Amino acid sequence: MGAKIINSISFQNFYNFYGDYDNNTYHFKKGLNIIVADNGAGKSKFYNGILWILKDIVYDSELKKEDKIEDVLFKVLSDKAKDETSVGDSVRVGVKLTFQGSQFEYIIEKYYYSKRIKEGSAFDEKCWKIESIEIEVSKRDLYLKVFHLVYDLEEQKRIIESVILPGLQPYALLQGEEIDKIIDFTRKDSLNNAIDKLTNINRFKSLVVLSDYLSGRANKDLDAQRKLHTKNAKEFDDEVAKKEKLEIELSKKEALLKTTNQTLSKAREEKANLLNSITNAEKRNEFRIKIGVLESKKRDLDLIYENYFDKINSYFFDPEQSWLLLHLEGEMKVFSNRRDAYLEERLKAKLSKEIHSEIFTTVLPDGSPDYVSLEKMLQQELCFVCGRKAKKGSKEWLHIKNVKERPKQVGLSEDISKNDFRDFFGDIQLNSQEFYKRIPGINDSITALRNKIIDIDNQIRDVLKNKESLEQELFQFGGSIKDPNERDKDKSILESYGNTNQRIGQCTEETKRYEREIEELNSQITKCSKTIAELGGSDFPKVYEETSELLIDIHKVFCNTKDRIYSEILMRLEKNANIHFQKLTIGNNADGGILKLTKTSTETVILEVIDGHRNPITGLSEGFQRMKKLAVIMAIISSRNNQQTLDYPLIADAPLSAFGKSFIEGFFNEVPNVFNQSIILVKELYDKDRVSKLSETGERILKKQEIGSFYLNEIEENKSQSERITKIIPYK
Repeated sequence: MGAKIINSISFQNFYNFYGDYDNNTYHFKKGLNIIVADNGAGKSKFYNGILWILKDIVYDSELKKEDKIEDVLFKVLSDKAKDETSVGDSVRVGVKLTFQGSQFEYIIEKYYYSKRIKEGSAFDEKCWKIESIEIEVSKRDLYLKVFHLVYDLEEQKRIIESVILPGLQPYALLQGEEIDKIIDFTRKDSLNNAIDKLTNINRFKSLVVLSDYLSGRANKDLDAQRKLHTKNAKEFDDEVAKKEKLEIELSKKEALLKTTNQTLSKAREEKANLLNSITNAEKRNEFRIKIGVLESKKRDLDLIYENYFDKINSYFFDPEQSWLLLHLEGEMKVFSNRRDAYLEERLKAKLSKEIHSEIFTTVLPDGSPDYVSLEKMLQQELCFVCGRKAKKGSKEWLHIKNVKERPKQVGLSEDISKNDFRDFFGDIQLNSQEFYKRIPGINDSITALRNKIIDIDNQIRDVLKNKESLEQELFQFGGSIKDPNERDKDKSILESYGNTNQRIGQCTEETKRYEREIEELNSQITKCSKTIAELGGSDFPKVYEETSELLIDIHKVFCNTKDRIYSEILMRLEKNANIHFQKLTIGNNADGGILKLTKTSTETVILEVIDGHRNPITGLSEGFQRMKKLAVIMAIISSRNNQQTLDYPLIADAPLSAFGKSFIEGFFNEVPNVFNQSIILVKELYDKDRVSKLSETGERILKKQEIGSFYLNEIEENKSQSERITKIIPYK
């Protein structure tokens, strides 16, 4: 039917997609189609619309399980539509998908009606009657304009399945961590199942089984003819019985060898996984230590930070800081002027009463400068206050002498006024000198403390940023700081690794023993077959012998062909997987290594990651682990029947949750090389703080030529569930 392309999908009152189809339609083209949405903006609801159309199910992202659509019809109905529907009215809920092949275009619509039948809460299912789901499928020839309904149920089913074939849906419908379940390298048959489904190797496996059965039957028919024409029936029967006994023993040994090989294969897989886990455990421990150091540093910084804030109040009263005097530079001068005015008034009062009119007076407070200092000034002929020289006998020297010899003012307060504050004001001026000298430095002191706090705050931010980065790296290696039992789990990994090594050793020895025994049994059976042929008569129809030989040869041919084709498939898969892996991980600083596919003795396939010297690489981050699986899936698809791209669309919901930026760009660069059409729903390209609502990576991807369409889903913030709707904004 040719390559399938989804042209559009529309929603009607489906979850957050409130309203008619016209308001909730996405149009797609060949190539890469992207829908960007934050959490809760409709990615999973869009994906559920696809699941309803193709599989009649929806996925409950909260409970992480699939539900039959019939069981959740009321939940699927838009809450806003519920709230706005009056008693007696009905709401139509539906999903419509259009797609085309090489000759026809098709429309698939699934819908149902829900009627509000009584008063009460609009969100009470008992107040509603939900009708059964209807399906309409129509088609038109691409050269015609008119669609015609398809009534035949079998044809409807065939058309729905042709969007993405059921066998390919696990590889073309990807939802978040479901990628990890498609190929689970801890299960020996996981990769085999994927190869079987996406290649034609199963045909040859069936032919091998059939030819083995036919050759066995032909050999029994040949022995029966020989027995009819033998001259020594007893000896012939004894040899046949001996051969049958050997064959029974051979079957037992082969069964034991198969079981042992399966155990050995499983043990080797466990060892590979454990080896990777051991490396990851060591990495996790390394990150835990680094995180612990940062946490300790943050605690120290928090104490310093809190200590600075605790000291702020003390800085207001600390003589060394004197923050309380901020902006009081002129107050000392005002105080001094008022004190001078007070002394002048006091002097006038003294003069008016003619008390001690010839006594020397000074505006300096009593006791300043002190007597000893004044004595030294006179001796050294130098003013300690202003630093000027005062020669003995000079006016300056005599003034200092008068200050030194000034009499104590005793009783003036009683003589002049009732309350004399001369000494009180003098003490204030004298005692405030140390504080006053600090005023010019208060701004610098405040700035210095503020800078210290900012510096500590920046250091705390850097620590938190580095801690967040380490936590992300810890997560990439399967760790979590929230798991208190993680250290015990890592210890358990080491113990399991030792047990697995021991089991590998035991199985290896058993395998060698069984192989020797099987080789000996085959040798004995060959001898018996030769003896039986010699004892048998020669006059039976030769066609039996010719048929047996022919079928044995055919069986060998099919076995060799199957092995050859399987080896070729693995070589092609390995080559293509590495091409995809390198492109998916390009731009990443870490070396992801080389993927190596190896077939085991039990015909299972294991995947190893090796370096250029064929040494195993372990400890790859979760992003690399998922890219490894994605590369194998892409290789299987691109190797399918030698086609380079899949004829069916890829629809992926949140496939990038474990990826870094370089992985994301690598993913979008490589997907168009494998899928003819892809529809990717992502959160990682969303950035609400940018005008475009796209991250820098998103804006770069938007400019790619491979982009068929590019949409943004938005919901209004702070809206209740009954008011919340998804708005579809097209970019391209």
